[in-house]
Amino acid sequence: MTLRFVLLGHPVAHSLSPAIHGAAYEALGFSHRYELLDIPDEAALARAVAALRAGEVAGANVTVPWKREALALADRREPTAGDVGAANVLVRDASGAVVAHNTDVMALVEELGALARAPERVLVLGAGGASVAAVAALRMLGARSIGISA
Repeated sequence: MTLRFVLLGHPVAHSLSPAIHGAAYEALGFSHRYELLDIPDEAALARAVAALRAGEVAGANVTVPWKREALALADRREPTAGDVGAANVLVRDASGAVVAHNTDVMALVEELGALARAPERVLVLGAGGASVAAVAALRMLGARSIGISA
């Protein structure tokens, strides 16, 4: 069965995600598709989430500027998304509900933890959806002082 996955964001034309996901699908023997969906406004985002809920899309990655809004449109929030207030992944569960996840936090814990086990002072550059995941990851790593500059 061929499933359809999408990236929701604005702008997205520059994204390498279709090539990356396409290579992974091919290596795993799947015939799935991964498409870019440029989402210029909240109405378009709501339509894209409705398409996921209806089963037209199997899952979505969410990027700038829609991570917080995607969380609000989900039917259910996993703690990974709810705790940081942003979703970077939306999936449709067996009942048709849209579930929000945030995979950034644990990925950053792993990557940043390999660089500095217990950072004391850290500066996060940017204040978008990924920055909240960075702050959560840094807190998990024990950072005592976290500054944000946007």
